[in-house]
Amino acid sequence: MTRYHHLDRAAQRLQQRSVRLQRLVLGCDVLLGCCGAALLATLLAALAGWTLPSGIFYGILGGLAVSIFAILAWRIQSDTMGALARADKVLGLHAALSTAYEYLQQHATHPFVPALMTVAERYAHRVEARRVLPLQLPPRVWGIPVLIAATLSCSFFHISPWQFDTAHEPEAVPQVAREGQRLEKWGRELEELARREQLDRSMILARQIQQLGQRMQREGGEPGQVTERIATLSQYLQRLQQELRERALMSDSSGTLARDVRMSGKSVKQELRDLLQMLQQDTPARDTAALAEQSVQRLSRQIGQHPQLESLLQSLRSGDLDAARQMLRDVLEQQQATDDGEHLDRARRALEYSTRSIQRHSQGETSAGRSRPQPDASGQSPLEMGDEGMSSEQMSGMEDFQAPGAEDGVGSAHTTRQQAEVALRESEQPVSNVEVPSGEGPMRMSYIRSLPLPNEAQVPVENTVTQYQHAAEEVVAQEQIPRVYREHIKQYFLSLGIMK
Repeated sequence: MTRYHHLDRAAQRLQQRSVRLQRLVLGCDVLLGCCGAALLATLLAALAGWTLPSGIFYGILGGLAVSIFAILAWRIQSDTMGALARADKVLGLHAALSTAYEYLQQHATHPFVPALMTVAERYAHRVEARRVLPLQLPPRVWGIPVLIAATLSCSFFHISPWQFDTAHEPEAVPQVAREGQRLEKWGRELEELARREQLDRSMILARQIQQLGQRMQREGGEPGQVTERIATLSQYLQRLQQELRERALMSDSSGTLARDVRMSGKSVKQELRDLLQMLQQDTPARDTAALAEQSVQRLSRQIGQHPQLESLLQSLRSGDLDAARQMLRDVLEQQQATDDGEHLDRARRALEYSTRSIQRHSQGETSAGRSRPQPDASGQSPLEMGDEGMSSEQMSGMEDFQAPGAEDGVGSAHTTRQQAEVALRESEQPVSNVEVPSGEGPMRMSYIRSLPLPNEAQVPVENTVTQYQHAAEEVVAQEQIPRVYREHIKQYFLSLGIMK
């Protein structure tokens, strides 16, 4: 075969070209089937009302298509004789190449082989693989972009699910049907927002709103019944709006939280403590001042200009390490006192809120029946209540809670308060163990005096603190308080010893 390398090389080129074209057609067929399966699954999910995780589903479908293509492409084999016969037909060689190759493979000792191979070697130079086997895709390949466009259209446009139980039902009142369509549209938008923010409870409530709107379109009813039915979802809508707005507030405060934690993973307070520990080490004064100055400059660039950091930097540049140490101690003590007062103030406001909630709950139980909210005289439905710019702290019952992440500290934003901050330190007085059914709660007497206790001499302080401990346990378990605030309140109560 080495003597007839031109024919051998032409046969190899034709064989490789044939395998590539077959694999290309196979890949187009697999992709066509994958697009058809994706379109079918999207239509079935939309018509059945299922929530299809598109990323996971398309990923699994793509992996399955790649596996099928790899298995089938590995099994493809090329017919060398067929490729040479096609070359003879295209080039008009009267079967010179295929006949010579066949005799060479099967009858190598035949006396006609040298003459046939001489002619084949002369014609082998004229063989071009692209001319013999041109690229010709089947017409069905054009269905791939059509199926992809149809799948994207199903994702962008909303398709109403099939309803099989509405064949013999009376037509709904036009006013009720319009209200149901508006309610279903709003629930769909809220569900999309909740899915984007990964809020499971809000997604469930948004689906309930959509189901109510669909039921109103199917069943209809009197306007009074429709208003009453909408009013039953008012508490769910309040929770839904509250959770979504809290997530927006958390997103807005992400910049502050990012500034509060440095690039090294430490907080501002930890950075200052490390700096104070560096200044207290037994190293040469020049090296200590240089390292501390670099740390302060890096911290100042990250959190912005701050008067105390500027004063500390001036003391380090002047070489006054004693003044720098004292300034760091003062800043840390001031920040610790502010944090303690903030914790106590939050716990106090949480207890006041729980007391008011319990009182309102007891008053609501003793009232004569519960009346459903009536529609406003201005015609505004309960679904439209609440200002668009209203934050979660301005809602009913949440006026006493601060947005999470707004604690005082160097380089972190905080909410301006009208009343003076109470700076309390850890008391040296003995601990008072208060026994309640849920366990003992060790408390400092200084914290007990700071709580909003009733000023009645005939009531022992242990009984009063027991009431507040029950109130603390009640406020943590209340459903209307968001999870973010609930966890903050629990941590404050645990730090004060009110609950276990």
